[in-house]
Amino acid sequence: MRNHLIMSGVLALGLWPATTLAQAPAPASPNKQVVQDALDAIQRQDYNRFRELTREDAVIHVTGAPEPLKIDRAIDLLKSHWKAFPDTSYILDQLLAEGDQLAARLTYQCT
Repeated sequence: MRNHLIMSGVLALGLWPATTLAQAPAPASPNKQVVQDALDAIQRQDYNRFRELTREDAVIHVTGAPEPLKIDRAIDLLKSHWKAFPDTSYILDQLLAEGDQLAARLTYQCT
C-alpha cells in the first residue's frame, strides 16, 4: 500500500522556524532541519516532540481527508495509523523552505 500524506498550509507545516527553537546550530537550511526533526519524531512516535516542533495554528493536509487537520487531530490520526500498521515508514519526497514557511510532501508505506 502506498499513499501520500501531504502536509502544507498556513505556514505550511506550521513548524516553528529554527530560530525560535533552543537548539544547536543546524545545517545550511535550519528550517529544513526542523522538518526533518518533525519527521524523525513521527517515525519514533514521539508525539510530544512533534507537538513541540509544530505551531499550534498549523494546518496539515492529508490526502483523502475531507478538511485540513489541526495538530491534535493529526496526532490522533498518526496514533491510529501506527496501531493498525505498525510497520509504517515515512519517506520525505519533497521539502520546500522559504523564510519561515515550510512545506513537505511525504509518502508512507505499510502492509
